[in-house]
Amino acid sequence: MIMPLSTIHQGKKQGGFTLIELLVSLSLFAIAMLMATGATLIVLDANAKSQAASSVMTNINIVLDSISRDMRTGSSFDCSACDDTKPAISLVNQYGADVTYTFDSTLNSGNGAITKQTDGGPAVPITAPEIKIKKMSFVPTGFSSGDMFQPSVLIVVNGEAGKRDKAKTTFDIQTTVTQRAID
Repeated sequence: MIMPLSTIHQGKKQGGFTLIELLVSLSLFAIAMLMATGATLIVLDANAKSQAASSVMTNINIVLDSISRDMRTGSSFDCSACDDTKPAISLVNQYGADVTYTFDSTLNSGNGAITKQTDGGPAVPITAPEIKIKKMSFVPTGFSSGDMFQPSVLIVVNGEAGKRDKAKTTFDIQTTVTQRAID
């Protein structure tokens, strides 16, 4: 006995999805993935900026600690070039070496750098190349002998770091250093 095809399939429930259901679910998945990709890119960008800021802070802290250590334990400060376009401070460190710290805007491909010169040798950049020092100043107080003030210097550094425009971090750091030896 031959049965018509329509009677064979009548009692069975058909499984699967319709084309409309597939298109709707695929569209929702694509929208969710697009949002997740955007969030991932934002997180990666924030991470790059955070790493640039961390690198800057670490390097600048090391540089300022080096300058501060020499100034706290040093003597014979000379800040005659502190107000110059190329600010510098000279001193004799605890080991008797003549040390000069200078801000040179022409170094680091015109991005500026802080240099250290010891005993008349070459001035060596002590800031990392990825750091752009825009401005640095030394503000001395109490340098006159017998003025009843301990010699101290306010050091102000302004700059930025980061390779891409979105990941650049600007910074303004200042510290005051006072000589340990009584004036």
